[in-house]
Amino acid sequence: NFPECNGVLQRAIQEADEDIFYPNFNEVGVIMPTSACGYHGLSYLGSLPLNTTDGDQVMTTLHLINGDPNLHIVAHEIIHNYWLLHANRRECPTIPGQDFECLIDARYPYDVMGYRYTFNNIPYRGPGHPNTILKTELGWMSSANTQIVSKSGTYTIAPLEKTAGSRVQALQLQHAFGPRAKYIIEYRQPIGADARFGSMDGVLVELKRNISDRESFLIRTGTQIGEFLLPVGQTFSDLVSGVSITPLGKLPNGEMQVSVQVDPLLGSYPDLVVPELITPSSVTVG
Repeated sequence: NFPECNGVLQRAIQEADEDIFYPNFNEVGVIMPTSACGYHGLSYLGSLPLNTTDGDQVMTTLHLINGDPNLHIVAHEIIHNYWLLHANRRECPTIPGQDFECLIDARYPYDVMGYRYTFNNIPYRGPGHPNTILKTELGWMSSANTQIVSKSGTYTIAPLEKTAGSRVQALQLQHAFGPRAKYIIEYRQPIGADARFGSMDGVLVELKRNISDRESFLIRTGTQIGEFLLPVGQTFSDLVSGVSITPLGKLPNGEMQVSVQVDPLLGSYPDLVVPELITPSSVTVG
């Protein structure tokens, strides 16, 4: 809610009304000069009624860009139009129920659906590919690309940047938050938009809190703030969820081999209540 910016969208619609027949469109994007509005971009989830001289129109996707219409902000807001929320980081103990001790926000260093930022002396390098959870929601990856892991073993995943057909690009493990919460293991390489990050010799671990969630949480796997990449040879363990994850190395075909250890009692933990962190009718990026 930005009171100083109320009416910007409607005023822009009215200014262009003589030149545009709005019934021919279902999407409106507004780029305005830098203003005092408290955001760089703003998108609406769902439809929004607009009053035009062509009659009242319900536009299914709308976004505002304040100032610099760079690739990150424009792509970020358009993807919000598809009902997706943010790619977040979650830096906290791995023990369920301690979310109030966590640092949770949208400072996700690799994903276009995170904020633009320089963090922990890591310079901002530009937007990367959406993560596995968001790509699946967009239909850019299918359920066949995610393998459900229920027993210990060694598994192989392909980079998430490529269209992989039926090849596995992510592993899904149970999380102790309950039967609907999942860990997702993914593997990024310097391909396409992710070339700016260089080679990543390891995997990332995401949390999907609910099957119906349209947002993701990148787990800190190291001991220091900002240590998200789980390097080859190191292990991330969540003893309550009963899982341990160790990337073993890159194979000649470019895929990553991952060792996963699963507690045989997995799934017997209670379904803990996790507070909703983002429930907006509109979402913003700063």
